[in-house]
Amino acid sequence: MNQRGNHLPYDPHDRGSILHYAIELTGSTLREKTNTDQTVDLTRNKGSFGSAVETQYFMLNLNSNSAPDFKDA
Repeated sequence: MNQRGNHLPYDPHDRGSILHYAIELTGSTLREKTNTDQTVDLTRNKGSFGSAVETQYFMLNLNSNSAPDFKDA
């Protein structure tokens, strides 16, 4: 379960599980994989696409913490 209370389609404690889930993006758009109509404004800031991947695909909450997103892995 993630910080939002959702069940995750990957194990955030297992590097292999995270990698396998990330590889599933290959050949698809973020919009296709997340079933969202929300668009990412890449001109807003240089990290906006990465933030969209974190929030929309990996279902993480955005933060300004310098620690790794998957510190338990």
